[in-house]
Amino acid sequence: YKEKNWYYSDFDQEYFEDQNDITFYNCWNLETKTYSERSISNKTLKTMVEQGLMFLFAGEYCDAIDPLTNQPYKKAA
Repeated sequence: YKEKNWYYSDFDQEYFEDQNDITFYNCWNLETKTYSERSISNKTLKTMVEQGLMFLFAGEYCDAIDPLTNQPYKKAA
């Protein structure tokens, strides 16, 4: 029932009844040097931001930034 009617958070690995309980972030893949969109609960995202483990740029969250620029990584060419 949950799988069909609730909303899944990739990060939390659990279902949420209300769609407003989850949001999305860009997850950095070091191997492919690309971001992919993943879901996360708003509660977990808030905690991650407070701990400096998630970053907001231009209205989008990402889980990794380039330490040389303090900006999101550039997409691989």
